[in-house]
Amino acid sequence: MKGSYCLIFEVKSDLNVEVRNGRAFQLKRGIYVYCGSAFGSGGLKRRVLRHMKKDKKRHWHIDFLTTKDETEFIGVWIFEGKRFECKLAKEVSAVGEAVLGFGSTDCKCESHLFKLEDVNPIEEIFKGLDGKFLKPEEVEKYGV
Repeated sequence: MKGSYCLIFEVKSDLNVEVRNGRAFQLKRGIYVYCGSAFGSGGLKRRVLRHMKKDKKRHWHIDFLTTKDETEFIGVWIFEGKRFECKLAKEVSAVGEAVLGFGSTDCKCESHLFKLEDVNPIEEIFKGLDGKFLKPEEVEKYGV
């Protein structure tokens, strides 16, 4: 199944994330959400499983963050068949603090990564958009 997704993860301590082009992002300890999409081969399951791995080739901005020991995957909201990662980013920007320029180099969004003070507001937003939440252990079974 293809679609859009929002990764939820914890950054356990303040850290500096330098991406492939050399740009550095300073992230404070806390809960973050990253909005993305998976319309290539493998779809949502394959993309999310890749994001969960620590050992991988770093390609996208999010890879430079998820490979850090200081990050822990909490879960993912999936939106089957919906191509709207930018809509998700806009919705999350209303309740989260944008990490300016992170993950949004191929669109006009200010960011696709946001720091949250509380996950409850995004849960309500995502439920209203027919999202489905998967815990880490549920991702492997997704779509089977």
